[in-house]
Amino acid sequence: MIRNTELMKAILSFVETNQKQRGGLDVELDGYTDFEIAYHIALLSEAKYLEVPREFDKIDLSNKYVSRLTWAGHNFLAKLNTPISLVPPESEERKTL
Repeated sequence: MIRNTELMKAILSFVETNQKQRGGLDVELDGYTDFEIAYHIALLSEAKYLEVPREFDKIDLSNKYVSRLTWAGHNFLAKLNTPISLVPPESEERKTL
């Protein structure tokens, strides 16, 4: 399966928005199969961007439950949400002209 950055961003955003104080969160996203979601949750968990409940500690490609985002997960989501400028910044020389 190909890694889908948009799906990863959607999962992280879903968790950030719907995170509860306790227990797992069942990630449900329109337009993606349960397997696609579970696969990308496993990738995000391996990368330490989110935590899964202890009963799903081992990589389980049927798991769609998430405990929370990690510090790295919040930072990664912020990076994904930062617009990319395709225009190079002005050089110091140009500013002085």
